Amino acid sequence: MTRFYPLITIFLLIFACERANENDVSVNFTYKWSKVKSVELVDYVESIATIEPFKAGIVQVYSKVNGILENLNVKVGDSVRKGDVLALVKSSDISDIYAQMNSLRSELDKAEKLLDMKRKLYNIGAISKEELLEAENEYNSIKAEYEGIEEKVKYYQINKNSLYLTSPINGIVYQINVREGEAVSTDKPILSIADPKNIVIVAKIPENEIKDFSRYLGNLLYISDVVNPDTRTIDVYIKPINVPNIRINSFFVIKINNQKKRYVIPKDALIYKGGTEVERS
Repeated sequence: MTRFYPLITIFLLIFACERANENDVSVNFTYKWSKVKSVELVDYVESIATIEPFKAGIVQVYSKVNGILENLNVKVGDSVRKGDVLALVKSSDISDIYAQMNSLRSELDKAEKLLDMKRKLYNIGAISKEELLEAENEYNSIKAEYEGIEEKVKYYQINKNSLYLTSPINGIVYQINVREGEAVSTDKPILSIADPKNIVIVAKIPENEIKDFSRYLGNLLYISDVVNPDTRTIDVYIKPINVPNIRINSFFVIKINNQKKRYVIPKDALIYKGGTEVERS
């Protein structure tokens, strides 16, 4: 059996040499030099945002007298024009104003007749100048008081025992605080009108992204100091430069430009190592 050993050893050596020659492969690398450039990298943060009326664009509508909201002619979201009748308020105060105006009208008529008579008597020398002046002063005093009541009726926009509430601007009914049949007062707004051209965009920005933002004129208006504990977002208020034709309280996605200057190298100068891109050495 020993005579076969040399043959087996020679065969193994030859086979090993052939395998070594197969793995001996020459690899040539081509290198390319590129200059590092400074460019503007555009980075975006996407966020859900809402359109809200700007505070300066909301007008509160109050009743000028205490009373009961008798009729409400609008609902939230309605478009109104300046001067449109929004609601009707019934009030005893208005009845008192009308009663006072009627009483003054009667007194004014009497004072006018008395003044005419005094003038005639003065012209024939029956009374003195002082008596005529006294009648004129009485008439002018009552007339001024009556005209004051008339101006109040016009200002209040009242009719009989009701007050008409009209829209002070062109806009959208944004909020209604009182229902028909409820009491109203002069210190509580009945509803509010929003100017659709005076709006603000409120973006919900993740708190870990907020550090990248600053305030710019015409873009970012205000960044809240409070983080919402449920959504972990911070409200960012944006004042649009050009007001688009969009509805208040609508939702949309915004992109906030977070552009920064960084140094970049060509992508073909990178190789993969361990599943990630690294620079060629």
